[in-house]
Amino acid sequence: MTAGMMAGRISWLTVFALLLCTVFCHVPISASVHVLESSIQPSARVVLGLRNRAPASLLRLRGAGDADSKVQEALAAKELGNEAYKKKDFEEAIKQYERAAELDPTSMVYLNNIAAALFGQGKYEECIKKCQEAIEVGKQYRSDFKDIARAHSRCGNACAKLGRLEEAIKHYDSSLVEFKDGNVELKRREVIRQKDEIDKAAYLNPEKAEEHRQNGNAFFKEGKWVDAIREYTEGLRRDPQNHLIYSNRAQTYIKVMDFGSALKDCDKCLELKPDFPRAYARKATVQMLCKQVPFPSPPAPSSPSSPCTLPLRSMSPSCHLVLVQFLMC
Repeated sequence: MTAGMMAGRISWLTVFALLLCTVFCHVPISASVHVLESSIQPSARVVLGLRNRAPASLLRLRGAGDADSKVQEALAAKELGNEAYKKKDFEEAIKQYERAAELDPTSMVYLNNIAAALFGQGKYEECIKKCQEAIEVGKQYRSDFKDIARAHSRCGNACAKLGRLEEAIKHYDSSLVEFKDGNVELKRREVIRQKDEIDKAAYLNPEKAEEHRQNGNAFFKEGKWVDAIREYTEGLRRDPQNHLIYSNRAQTYIKVMDFGSALKDCDKCLELKPDFPRAYARKATVQMLCKQVPFPSPPAPSSPSSPCTLPLRSMSPSCHLVLVQFLMC
């Protein structure tokens, strides 16, 4: 009798009944397979290569007890490392954390703790490498999102200490993707602020600012107001303390009827150089165009020979200064 004939003795009705029990009665598949194998005759079992085996509940996993003991030893070593870390004994803490990582290489927590101790020692490059190693282990063994986020944030802290602000921002972003933490968000904003200040300081160049001012003046003479504003703005980025550029840009804003921006530039120019008369004149022009200065009709003279007086108290300070300078000319 062939193997196919022996296997054919298995009742298809039995197979169908086992499938129904598995689907509708929630019977474990392993139990259904055990019953199915038990229904096969011994001769067919030998031919089909099936061995007599006990239920899965009676089997013992080899090495399970050893694995549990190693995990417990790793946790104990971690506690010793934490005690040493609190005492700022970073060398002893690293030693205990490394022992825990050897006992349980599937956990990234111990690598994170080693990185924290290296950060405490000021070894920022080694801290970054250890954080990256922890991230790889965490992704491989599907660690908790908080642990991966903590590794990214600590890596960002180390990069910030080394002055690699752009790299630090990337790690902070990766940390916030894994887990939203308010402290990490605050650190990210602070690093972005520091980076902006450094970039602005590195961009300053008074000579380049003067070149942009001259280019803006050339565009102004040609009537290309938008191009002139662009050149003046770039010049102010190069030298924010140049009062001439503010004054010139204010005049250009007046040409394009942007009186609000013109007034702001005049005020900034006067803040940098309070005795600059051209800024007062342009500010007065803006105020008159915006009808911020009243124009009362002159009062009737008391006698035919009395001159017409202008109420100076009703004028703004800038208009008053322009008028005084005009009378002194």
